[in-house]
Amino acid sequence: METLAELLEHELEDAVQIKNKESLHRYISLLTQNYLKRETFQESIDRNHREHQELRSDIQLIAARMEEGFKRMDERFTAVDKRFESIDKRFESMDKRFESVDRRFESMEKQMDQRFEMMDKRFNRSNFFLGFGFTGITALMTLYQFLA
Repeated sequence: METLAELLEHELEDAVQIKNKESLHRYISLLTQNYLKRETFQESIDRNHREHQELRSDIQLIAARMEEGFKRMDERFTAVDKRFESIDKRFESMDKRFESVDRRFESMEKQMDQRFEMMDKRFNRSNFFLGFGFTGITALMTLYQFLA
């Protein structure tokens, strides 16, 4: 930057009539300092812009990775849903089996009820005939003793 200041100072000395050399030197110093400030400011802006671009690309990379992760999770959820559907189908087939077993038990229960009703009728008949027989024997014995 000193070379720039010296170059500007010599060029201005040649181009313009100078009344005070110290004033020219201060002017060039102020001009170059301002230029340096602008240059460092521009460098700072450029650096911030690069950092912003890097940050933006990092955020885009993170977003892409998250999107991939979400897609994988969706695939896993669909796989789990398919498993549950197959388990549901198994349960439905088991339900059908139980329904057929229930029908068998109902038919067997009806048959057993019919058998018990028939046995109950036979028991009642045999009880009736036994009671009637014993009553008849008792009546005959009473009549025999009465006559004898």
